[in-house]
Formats: sequence, structure tokens, C-alpha cells
Amino acid sequence: MSLSCPAAGCAATDLREMEGSDGTGTRDGLGTVTGTTGGPPLRAVVPGGSATVPEATFTRHGLWGVHGWAAVEIGAGDVSATVDGQAWNGSFRAAHAWTGGEATGTDPAGTGSATWRGVAEAADAATFARLQGDAELRIADLSQPLVDVDLDDGGDGVALRWTGIAPAGRTFAKGTAGTDRVEGRFRGPGHAEAWGVFDTGEHVGAFGAKRQGR
Repeated sequence: MSLSCPAAGCAATDLREMEGSDGTGTRDGLGTVTGTTGGPPLRAVVPGGSATVPEATFTRHGLWGVHGWAAVEIGAGDVSATVDGQAWNGSFRAAHAWTGGEATGTDPAGTGSATWRGVAEAADAATFARLQGDAELRIADLSQPLVDVDLDDGGDGVALRWTGIAPAGRTFAKGTAGTDRVEGRFRGPGHAEAWGVFDTGEHVGAFGAKRQGR
């Protein structure tokens, strides 16, 4: 999980420019795009040997709004390895999420409440299947802002919810990576959008949401 793009050339602010784009669309007022590319051979040194993925493919599912963007990348390929003199073959699977965009100037404040609604993209960490869901962020009292994050699980049967996150430096974060981590940032004037990533052990994903009532 990362708040920045992990590969050269993928950090286009308009994700329609993403290499290998297979098509664009919209979901709940946000732009969407899917792109699949082949990658260079992957090689790794492992205890007692080495492993190679000769023809990995990477599929990126992206979201973008006016002030921010996010994407989930799912990698797949066949692995050939030699360990302690023994050859074996297997499968390579990986998932990564990132987000970026226009910084906002302050943390949310004021009176009343605020709600952001949007969408989420994720990968199931066991099967690496793509999941799509909804995202909602709420601050019940802007005079004492605490962020609640609710993500629809896309039918995977796992509730994704974080509550009482105090924003600091225009960001909000809670939990431990690989267990229950969420990280996000407010984007644009008046905190018009919120973008983030999450890693729960069961899911790796990203979300984008637009402030309501503006």
C-alpha cells in the first residue's frame, strides 16, 4: 500500500493517459479507467536460490475526480524458481494501491457535519480478484472533527469501517498495514474530495469521494 505511484509513468493526473488503457467510464460522478500492460521480467534472489517471472502482466483500475485520483494494480504471472538445486514452477500474484492529487490548505473545521460519498476499488488478497464498492466518509461535528470511513466490501463479506480518526496535516490514518490500515488525504478547495488507500490483510484497495451538499 502506498500514497504515491510505485512505477515510472503511472502518475498521470488524468488517468485516461494511463499506459495500456482498455476503456474509461464513470461511477458515482468519478471517472474510471482500466489498463493492462506487460512488464519486464521480474527476478528475485531467495534463500538458497532465485526466482523469475518472465512475462508478468499488470492491470490497473483507476479512479479520478477534479482534485485527486487513485488506482489499484493487480499483477500476475508464472514463476520459475530454483531453490537448493531443485526447480519448481508456480504463480506470481501481487496487489498495490496508490493515490495522489491537489493538496487542500487546511484540515476540515467549522460547524455542523460533512459527508463525502464515492467509490472504492480493491483486490482480494487471497484470490487477487477485483472488487468494486462504495465509499462514504463522515465528520459528525466539524468543530471537533473526527473522520469515520465506511467502505462497501463489493460483496466479499467483510465489513470495512474505521471510526474516530483525528485529521492532522490534511491527512487521516488509522490501523496497522496488513491488518486494518487506512490512509487518506483531503483534496481541493474546501475539502471538495477525499482520497485514500487501505490494507486490511483481506483487501488492498483505494477510494475516492466527493463532498456532498456543495
